[in-house]
Amino acid sequence: MKQAVAWITGAAGFLGRHTARRLAQEGWHVVGLAERDADGAWCRAWGFQGWAVGPLEPAAMDAAAGIHPMPDLILHAAGTSSVGAAAAASLTAFDRTVRSTAVLLDMVRRHCPDAYVVYPSSAAVYGDNPGGPLAEDRPCCPASSYGWYKLMAETALSEAGAQHGIRSTAIRFFSLYGPELRKQVLWDWSRQLLAAKGPLTFGGTGAEVRDFLHVDDAVRLIMDLAGLAPADRPSLINGGTGRGIAMADLGGRLSAALGMNAEIVFDGTRRPGDPACYLAATGRLEAMGFTPHVALDEGLALYAAWVKAALERTT
Repeated sequence: MKQAVAWITGAAGFLGRHTARRLAQEGWHVVGLAERDADGAWCRAWGFQGWAVGPLEPAAMDAAAGIHPMPDLILHAAGTSSVGAAAAASLTAFDRTVRSTAVLLDMVRRHCPDAYVVYPSSAAVYGDNPGGPLAEDRPCCPASSYGWYKLMAETALSEAGAQHGIRSTAIRFFSLYGPELRKQVLWDWSRQLLAAKGPLTFGGTGAEVRDFLHVDDAVRLIMDLAGLAPADRPSLINGGTGRGIAMADLGGRLSAALGMNAEIVFDGTRRPGDPACYLAATGRLEAMGFTPHVALDEGLALYAAWVKAALERTT
């Protein structure tokens, strides 16, 4: 029986690494594609059996296709990873998010048209939302360059499906978190909380609502989608829990998970592209039988333990 093959772009990133490890555990041959080389021991630890170095450009993709076995599954996790990074370097963000998707899909069309592409999109495509769950059929009006570029990449997937029959699913992830995440709010807050000598002031009002999905559940969703029959795979699905938490409550729970009792206040500012509520509607997830396994308090405890260990190793 032929071994299933997966390619992961953005393989050195948070979601790419965790997905590679799970795929390898399930018996897949996993090839990572990244702009930089990686140590062999590191690759083996994360489950990569192959590694291709180079930008997501046609020549590099063709070279990878000539060396590595053709994929059954592609997780296209390359791209700019935050609203702030896209705002600071919009052309770079466009290339890494939109152009890289077009290049990848052209490679699929020419080399492996039967491959199934999973794209980690973002709830940022929805734009501002004063409250309530966000369903996949809601009209999108992004409030940031990051959101617009994610939406453009989704459009490229739809075009490739309509014109060339390429099968894909875009997962609009909400707030992903878990061990190894060294960016975004939980990482920033954790470091500040552990270093705090007094009250802490965070940005925002504290009333903003977010939907946090643990990386283990995100990977499980990708695996579940890959295991469906092609006709049963949705082209678009939210990646969230459907359970929101106010940021003020999150700060208190994170502080407790870290073993702290910090006083936290919010400065009342609202950043551009930062909506009042990002909460996933989960009807499509429920229809495919998916429910998250990692409760938020459990996930925060696991993350807090990892953060403390990671910071201890750097001191």
